[in-house]
Amino acid sequence: MLVACAEAPRYGYEIAAWLAAEGLVTGTVSPGRLYETLAALDRAGAVAATSEPSDKGPSRRRYHLTETGKQRLHAWVVSLERSGVVLARLLARATAFEANSDETPVAEPAGIDQHEGGEIMPCQCNCGSRHAAHAETPDAAPAAPAVPARSVEERLDTIESLLETLATR
Repeated sequence: MLVACAEAPRYGYEIAAWLAAEGLVTGTVSPGRLYETLAALDRAGAVAATSEPSDKGPSRRRYHLTETGKQRLHAWVVSLERSGVVLARLLARATAFEANSDETPVAEPAGIDQHEGGEIMPCQCNCGSRHAAHAETPDAAPAAPAVPARSVEERLDTIESLLETLATR
């Protein structure tokens, strides 16, 4: 929310849309939770709101970052950068372990369906997995799609890029 308000003064609805567009929330943003958080940020002096008339009803509140909010945002960025370095190191170690491991465990869902030739058949609900355990039940929720596997080299390139970015800050 601080980043959203730092980029431009926004109405609550615009902040909710921004959070969703950035992939920071799953599903819809609870208006109650959104305005509760904005009120807490306002009480803490991190954001301030100005009332503006609206053609569609009562006046709306546009939130912008205050000097205190800028300081909080800066402290948060510094903390995230430190965490990023630690996470990059751990990711590099985990990737090196996978590269040196004789066997990488692969989690497969229970109840894998195979057809006569022993070939794994894709799930009938198009969830992205390769099982049919929940396909027989039409009202069952589909499983989350699998994240595509990346090679060790791709992971190391990502880690190096992240470390370079963090080093330039």
